[in-house]
Amino acid sequence: MRIIQSPVPLWPGTITLPNWLNFEQDRAWRDALATITAERKEIKIFEAVLDPILREAYIPAFEKIVVSWDLGNGFPCPPTLETFPATPIDAVGTLMVMLIVAIENLYSDASDLPLASPPPPIVT
Repeated sequence: MRIIQSPVPLWPGTITLPNWLNFEQDRAWRDALATITAERKEIKIFEAVLDPILREAYIPAFEKIVVSWDLGNGFPCPPTLETFPATPIDAVGTLMVMLIVAIENLYSDASDLPLASPPPPIVT
């Protein structure tokens, strides 16, 4: 698992992501990106967190992908579309951008996020 430290002082703690996405998680992520680009053809993924309507598109994918939310200060666990904080915008935006980057890193081997435990050796 990949454990990420929250960069948001309002919600200190960690978020745990899987080491890779399964097909259902990948579909949820691609659906979120498709919703965002359908709304605004020329928008960058990160810019969507500035728009409250587009920001919502990420929440169902976060629900499918995030393994655990261990954030303090009353952050809902697990957050849903009904409970995920919409404000304060700076804190929400920072948290979401961090998650977007971490999830995008799951698509490549070039991730600087540490594994919670090292993978077992490959035996041939």
